[in-house]
Amino acid sequence: MPAGIGAAEESAASFVTRLRAALAAGDRRAAAGMFRYPLRAHSPMLPLPIPLDNVASTLGMYDLLFTPEMRCAIDLAQPPQPGRTPPKYPLMVNGGALTLGQGLIVAERASGVFRITRLTIIGVPDGRKPNTPVVSTEIDLRFQGMVRQVAGNLAGDAFDRYTISATRGGLLQAKLERFKGLDAVLRVTDSKGQPADAKADGKRTWAGVIPASGAYRVEVVRKLPFCDPPITYLLTLTVK
Repeated sequence: MPAGIGAAEESAASFVTRLRAALAAGDRRAAAGMFRYPLRAHSPMLPLPIPLDNVASTLGMYDLLFTPEMRCAIDLAQPPQPGRTPPKYPLMVNGGALTLGQGLIVAERASGVFRITRLTIIGVPDGRKPNTPVVSTEIDLRFQGMVRQVAGNLAGDAFDRYTISATRGGLLQAKLERFKGLDAVLRVTDSKGQPADAKADGKRTWAGVIPASGAYRVEVVRKLPFCDPPITYLLTLTVK
């Protein structure tokens, strides 16, 4: 948490950790609260700076400010180490100021707390709205013996959603393949987003009896760090 009255001064490492946590959690308001207003953000693609006068203006421009490339610069930034290859995004600290990625972000400490005072944007928005799937497809599995397979590719914090039409009493089975470990997992819910059962999340395989005829969601959720390479998966859906 930011330093308060009588609290110790925030370290640069704590500030970067706070910023990374806000971005990873999708907490846009927390990230917007880490700026010192007013300021101007700069983008090589735009002829004029972007005015950021308050939290509301930052929230309105959030996707342009925190592109996937900017998120990776923040996630991968680290201090240079003697005798080692310089990091792609160096994190430099000089007293009460820090720079990240050779000036992509400049933050200064005032009243014990670091706040962003300069932002230079790299990359472009991915166009995806928060908490929305990249792929959203309907699949008919109303009759016993039906099998469907779909392949997908996920990057960043993306997920795909398959809405299944199923019949009461059928045994629905879902299985993920073509990647290692728990790089991606299943999330199985009813049409309102409520978990299908207590064991429906966080695994590569799942099976359960359909309690009532209707629509169910089978989502494939990427679990790797945001900046790791994309993964490819094969999802097999069977009803018995």
